[in-house]
Amino acid sequence: MKLPMMLRTTTQRGLLQSAAARSIPARSLTSTQKVQSRQSPSILTKLSAAPTRSFSVSRSVAHPTAKYTASPLADSEYHKLSNHVLDSLTETLETVLEEADIETLEEQARAQNKAATRGSSASEWDIECASGVMNLRCGVHGTWVINKQPPNKQIWLSSPKSGPKRFDYDADSKAWFCLKEGETSTLHELLQNELSEVFDAEVEVLLQDD
Repeated sequence: MKLPMMLRTTTQRGLLQSAAARSIPARSLTSTQKVQSRQSPSILTKLSAAPTRSFSVSRSVAHPTAKYTASPLADSEYHKLSNHVLDSLTETLETVLEEADIETLEEQARAQNKAATRGSSASEWDIECASGVMNLRCGVHGTWVINKQPPNKQIWLSSPKSGPKRFDYDADSKAWFCLKEGETSTLHELLQNELSEVFDAEVEVLLQDD
């Protein structure tokens, strides 16, 4: 089945199931093996005339603080929604990692941040999800950790670029949002912004449960 031109997530997996442990093999950059290109169109769209990228903190998309309101969620609804987020992200990012030129991305990142990476060994680029916790390792860029927080009915994010954030769910906009220091960001926009920078391509993240 051909992949669409843009990233799309799927709801074919049972949303009531907990995020099952999945991972793709970690890639060591000491290997010369490269991922074979698929016959279907690449889901990674290279950014035209992309400027030189740095390791500075990504700017998240800010919204008026009154745009989102945390909705009360039953336990079953919370698990359904949060499991969908982890399932969708894992599937999407597995495909991104398969299609990306990891060796080139790592070399570029090391060249731009020589002081921090001098003497360090080859880094892993992989993703795994188990027991409500997803880890996305992107070499010298660092590791993104996204996990469920059932007691608070939240999703927590630890980002090497923007730091820790806690996201509540707004049922009206069907968005996971975070209000921090007077600014509101959404989970999907924050991840799109940061991961597009990491992969030097437009990465689309769709988290709504249609």
